[in-house]
Amino acid sequence: ADTVVLQADVTANVEQDQELLKRFGVFGPPTIIFFGTDGQLRHGYEVVGFMKAQDFIDHVNHAFGS
Repeated sequence: ADTVVLQADVTANVEQDQELLKRFGVFGPPTIIFFGTDGQLRHGYEVVGFMKAQDFIDHVNHAFGS
């Protein structure tokens, strides 16, 4: 609830893709980054690579104080 999911496909690795990765400090896909309701990046909560479902749920809950 109250969540917006955005997915950027940067596999072509064109200039725009590289700019997007640089802007958010992402090394490469797959990476999940989180933003608060204030639109600010939630630093330290990035997920790079695979994470088991329950671990991901716990991670998201911790990222947003649930």
